[in-house]
Amino acid sequence: MSDLSFTEKLSDVWDKLKTAGRVVTGILPGGSFAFGTEVVRGVPLRVWKSLPAALGAYYPQFFHKFAGKEWLVYRDERITFGEAHRIYEAVGAELFENPHFNVQRGQRVGIAMRNYPEFLIAFLAITAAGGVAVPLNALWGTEELEYAIGDAACVVIIADHARLETCLPFQKKQGFRTILVRGDTNSAVAVESNAISWDDVVANGLRRVKANPRAIEQRISVILPEDEAMIMYTSGSTGFPKGVVHTQRSVGTALKVGELSTVAVPEANCVHLMGVPLFHITALCAVGLFSIPAGAKVVMMHKWDAGVGLKLIEKEKVTRIAGVPTMMLDLMKHPDWDAKKVASLKNVIAGGAPVPPSQVSEMRKKSKKITSGQGYGLTETMALGTVNRGADYIRNPTSCGRPIPIIMEVAILDPVTNKKVPDGQRGEVCLKGASVMKGAWSRFVPRLPLCPLS
Repeated sequence: MSDLSFTEKLSDVWDKLKTAGRVVTGILPGGSFAFGTEVVRGVPLRVWKSLPAALGAYYPQFFHKFAGKEWLVYRDERITFGEAHRIYEAVGAELFENPHFNVQRGQRVGIAMRNYPEFLIAFLAITAAGGVAVPLNALWGTEELEYAIGDAACVVIIADHARLETCLPFQKKQGFRTILVRGDTNSAVAVESNAISWDDVVANGLRRVKANPRAIEQRISVILPEDEAMIMYTSGSTGFPKGVVHTQRSVGTALKVGELSTVAVPEANCVHLMGVPLFHITALCAVGLFSIPAGAKVVMMHKWDAGVGLKLIEKEKVTRIAGVPTMMLDLMKHPDWDAKKVASLKNVIAGGAPVPPSQVSEMRKKSKKITSGQGYGLTETMALGTVNRGADYIRNPTSCGRPIPIIMEVAILDPVTNKKVPDGQRGEVCLKGASVMKGAWSRFVPRLPLCPLS
């Protein structure tokens, strides 16, 4: 399928040339995106030369740069980059310096809540200070949460009221501390769990930062690139989910890809609609983390609702959405869809499942101003893998695209011989890059299962 006009084809060629020019300038020796090779767990990997060892040394530049801009919007609440920076540093200080929590470098802190600003801020606080963030599925019941929190050996859980209540039956047995987000600390659940309110944690942390600002630098100075930064649980077809371990380097690599994308394809006044839950890698990485180097606003939804989404697109002038194909179909089929109301929308990226070609055609009929695309990525790769967008997507709507240039290598291998299969034959998809996971929690592999691509 390809109904591109001559003008669109010409525009596509010009856009690709401009993008290539910006990228080449950045990756030249001495550029801010220059590459080097480093042996990681015994395997040579292509890495960013300018990537700091610690996320805590990488995050602040963006929060300083965009300090006055809105970052997180949730209903009537608006938090700027500058405010978020102060809060995440305060929370990190309280977690690591308050004897009540006593979090140590490399220890795990769980995040169990629906889509709230505190989720992203907690993730930054934990990973910047040298802890390991453990995003937990907000839809899990007691059995699943007990397994994941116990498996990760979380020492603190930051939770909303509903998730705190779900954790009560096993809290005493596992012995973790609790921080309550958006709830009453006088409630029976909060009292029984001995929860401290998020607001108190922030207030106490701000005082600690003011009293000893150098403590932040001291924590960051000892963090190494291969220190664990996140364990995200992902489910297979059977059994309990497995914990995917990411490092300071792999999370930082993903953030650097987001930074490069803002240079390659700049977008003024970028506004993301977050309709995917933050315990999923799409929302956490492709929306949450990528918004930071772009200085983009993130409009958070408590849960997906196409009607609410359309209202938010119009009100907040949303420019891009990332989600599963059914979300895009929900929007287009909704009776409130109006091309004028969604005129700000420029990019729609789908993943998690194949997009039917008919849906691609329908989106194009709805609005030719919207650039559609889809990609292939995994929790194990920080959502990075392949991408197919713009004119290429219109020409090849059944393809998930090509590997993300420079940073990601992909090969299709025979599972028996571990050799590349000929074009057109089935095999296992193997990905290699610095954003690939360290291993599975408690079941670390001795080295990355890298592709024989060279």
